[in-house]
Amino acid sequence: MKHRLLALLATLAMVATSAVALAPHAYADTGGGATYVSVGDSFAAGTGVPPYASGADAACLRSQTSGYPALLSQWPTFRNRSDVTCSGKTTADIAAQLEIADIGPNTRSVTVTVGGNDVGWSDALMVCMVNQQACSGAFADVAAKIPAVKTSIAGVIGQVAAVAPNANVYVTGYPYLFGDFKGTCTVGTGPTGAPIVVDRTAATTVNAAVIGLNVAIAAGVKKSGDRDATYVDVSFLSLRHGLCGSGSDWINGVQFSGPYPLPSSLHPNLAGERSYASRVLVTSWFK
Repeated sequence: MKHRLLALLATLAMVATSAVALAPHAYADTGGGATYVSVGDSFAAGTGVPPYASGADAACLRSQTSGYPALLSQWPTFRNRSDVTCSGKTTADIAAQLEIADIGPNTRSVTVTVGGNDVGWSDALMVCMVNQQACSGAFADVAAKIPAVKTSIAGVIGQVAAVAPNANVYVTGYPYLFGDFKGTCTVGTGPTGAPIVVDRTAATTVNAAVIGLNVAIAAGVKKSGDRDATYVDVSFLSLRHGLCGSGSDWINGVQFSGPYPLPSSLHPNLAGERSYASRVLVTSWFK
């Protein structure tokens, strides 16, 4: 029975991915809030898939077409969208995002991807990429901050429910960054142009942090006590598709511009954002 269920979910995910990629785009003004509202950080904003929004939102590095909220909006129940996702945001920033979102009683779906910046995820990753001897120490600091995410996520859900009482809330986790490789793996180039080579120990350390963070996010959803809030697990979709995995990469490698890493580094590419969208979509079918 378990194998049949997994096969069904896999089939539904494939159908959803195709639909997300091909469905026509349309919007409708409903008043009282957009039908679908997306909040959160760079993984939701599609920071790994330029071109980005310009003007006042330029600093958010929000993909114009290919973040998972934009992909979801090609599906009928997510079409009327208000997307306020923004790179660098934490759980403490969600209240401000909700203030500028077109959200209200007519909102039927809200997606939330947040928590990574609460624990210093990006900084620890860059330490790991340029100095693997310091990797375990950097992620020890991340691990120490992870337990607090549970309470923060529960608080975010409460904030969403207060302004969108009729919405289903889909709180996503994060994907594995590294796939099922053995030995060593080249994941990009450093500031000097030298290749960045990651060994299995560093990859395991990073993936273990993803697991811990996802567990805390899922626990936060449960802690909220909100029956309309659902945790969406995206990690298993990326195990084969992490960097150097046995499948095609769904994560961008590391690239530097001078001494600084490009924002798209170690973020989902288009295939990765499509996997996010398909998983949310399939989850919504069971609500």
